Amino acid sequence: MKDFFNSIDPTQLWVIIALFVGIVIIVLCLCIESKRRKEREARYRCLIEHNSPRYLALLELNKKFDFSLPFTDSYTYYIRAKSKAQFDHYNFDRFVEEKIEAGPDACLQYIQTLSAYQKKYTEYKDALLTLPPPASEKDATRSEIPYKFYKAAEAELVSKATQPFINHQLVCQCSYISPKGRTSLQRQQAYSLNDVVRHYNIVMRRLEEKNTKEGQRKAMTNSMRYDIMKRDNFRCVLCGRSSADGAVLHVDHIVPVAKGGKSVSENLRTLCQECNSGKRDKYDPDGIN
Repeated sequence: MKDFFNSIDPTQLWVIIALFVGIVIIVLCLCIESKRRKEREARYRCLIEHNSPRYLALLELNKKFDFSLPFTDSYTYYIRAKSKAQFDHYNFDRFVEEKIEAGPDACLQYIQTLSAYQKKYTEYKDALLTLPPPASEKDATRSEIPYKFYKAAEAELVSKATQPFINHQLVCQCSYISPKGRTSLQRQQAYSLNDVVRHYNIVMRRLEEKNTKEGQRKAMTNSMRYDIMKRDNFRCVLCGRSSADGAVLHVDHIVPVAKGGKSVSENLRTLCQECNSGKRDKYDPDGIN
């Protein structure tokens, strides 16, 4: 190294040193200027935050609107398919309607909450149109802030302070893992508020129809008839006769459908044709039926 410096002409050495010192000074000046610029922009930003009529009006507007929801941005149901065939043909609409039927009141509350939220956000969007206009060049000059910076900083502040619209969705996610774990599949379907309302109305119409006389008669399926007869040992519960005795068996509504009876197991029993014909639509709430 000593030989290297001894081999350099003194004039060249001073030039190298001067260049090095110059580079260091330039870098220091750039760092100082960058720091000053950041401090200056922070000061400008603080002035805009405290003086921009548009931004201040937005903060006051936000105080009038509460967009908090009692649930997260999206609610997800996780379904585990037992087979590849079940995964391929899984009916998400049926799953959603079963959930609605199991808890119609909770679903209605969900719909009402989101509908109120959307209505309130529409009012908020209308109110945003009444905010003071963005700062003019004259406003920026009065504040001794470069207009270009003022305009961009104010727009950024307003954008960050504006309440975002939450597009809440109901998500159903079905997954399947092969027995040996080599295959992992997943598919999902999202339901907007309008989708949920549509399925809610379908379920409500179905339940309304089910509660009618015709609906109760339709609810009496062949499978249900078999289950009731099997429960009653395939015998008339009044006279004890069976098909082996030549009896033709029927499934009877204890409380007749015409009097509000439902097609549920506790209101159904096995009667022979003769007993069922004799009973007809009679029902004594205080006696033996």
